[in-house]
Amino acid sequence: MSVQISKKYAEAYNMVKMYAEERNYKNTLIALPMMQKICDRESFKKRDVYHDPFRFVDEYDHSLSICKMLIALNLRVSEIEEDYILAAAICHNLPEIMSVDNLEEMLVTENGLDPKVYEIVNLVYWRESIPKSEKKLLFSRIQQDKLAVIIRLADRGNLVSQMHELSNWGAHRYIDETRAYFFPMCIYAKENHPQIADAVSLLMEKMRSILQVEEILLKRYEARELEMSQEIQALKEENATIKGIIKRMRERREKEEYTERDS
Repeated sequence: MSVQISKKYAEAYNMVKMYAEERNYKNTLIALPMMQKICDRESFKKRDVYHDPFRFVDEYDHSLSICKMLIALNLRVSEIEEDYILAAAICHNLPEIMSVDNLEEMLVTENGLDPKVYEIVNLVYWRESIPKSEKKLLFSRIQQDKLAVIIRLADRGNLVSQMHELSNWGAHRYIDETRAYFFPMCIYAKENHPQIADAVSLLMEKMRSILQVEEILLKRYEARELEMSQEIQALKEENATIKGIIKRMRERREKEEYTERDS
């Protein structure tokens, strides 16, 4: 495996692996090397099913970060359920990064993951191109499953912490989307899934705090951007005025010189 790529997620990978080995989490221990193999740089040279290898490595690093977050939340679920959660979190972005004809066959038949892991991955798969009219239905389905909802919320919790890397438009979209879909999902989960209510409360508070800070920073940045834009516009107008004065002075001088030559 490429050393350059492995360094990207080595620490998180080893931490999750050690945690899974201590508890004999079969699915997590299958998912980890499976995804590691997929991230092998040599695979990108041999296969054409990868949309973007470097983006995929970033996504895998993101998935392992979600696992670390879920472990830290100390979920009040059974060990079997936690195994499903971690394995699904590791694989949750696979459909977005890889072109797979049959995801269930790949995960269950070829690699031996439990069908429940496939169900969760298939449920939480987020397509950026999904029509707005279908989003509420998608989130409604996700929030019915306590294992799927905690993965989706942890995923969003991790992503909002990276909002500083987005454009202004992208940050505003994330803020609006989180408030419109993820906060209601948090409330539903707290009311209907008591086993994960504490973890959901922590994730919701994290997202709320980050969004508040981001909004303050965005407002300050946009106010300064507007101020600078106005200053630039004023300078352009002043420059245009000066250019007009210089032009008229040049025309007057040329006219005077022409008149002197005629006389």
